[in-house]
Amino acid sequence: MNFPPTIVTHSAQQTFYFGDDGLLRRLDYNVDVNVGVAVAHYVGAYTEFDGIKVPTRRRVHRRNPDNSASGNWSIGVDIEGVWTV
Repeated sequence: MNFPPTIVTHSAQQTFYFGDDGLLRRLDYNVDVNVGVAVAHYVGAYTEFDGIKVPTRRRVHRRNPDNSASGNWSIGVDIEGVWTV
C-alpha cells in the first residue's frame, strides 16, 4: 500500500500480511527516518479487551535481501494490559 503525503506515517510504502482470521500478522516497510532500513514487523498474541482484539506482542526484525526476516529481533513490545474508559 502506498500512503499519500497527506497521511503522516513512518513509511509511505508498506506491505500488510493478514492471517485467515483477518488479523494482521506481519507488516513490511523501510524505515524512512532511519536511512530506509528494511524491516519485518510481526504482531501476534492477540488478546480481546472489551470486544476488541489487540495484538499484545510486537517484534521488529531487519529484512534480508530475499525479504525473509533476520533471526534476531531488534525491537520488542509486550502489552500486559489495556485500560478502557
